Amino acid sequence: MMCVIAHGNEAKACGIAMGSPFFKIREEIKKHTIAVFGSYHTLYGGISAKAMDNLVRFYP
Repeated sequence: MMCVIAHGNEAKACGIAMGSPFFKIREEIKKHTIAVFGSYHTLYGGISAKAMDNLVRFYP
């Protein structure tokens, strides 16, 4: 199940609440042409690990 995990003031103004299931807000998304992005935890975790490795090199 997909849920809203982050949203801006524009989405809030449309009445979209944090944690809303995608299937319940599908029509609002279409109505207001809201962009939807997936989360790629594995990718983000790898990028974060590389960034932290670099930070540790310069700031032990």
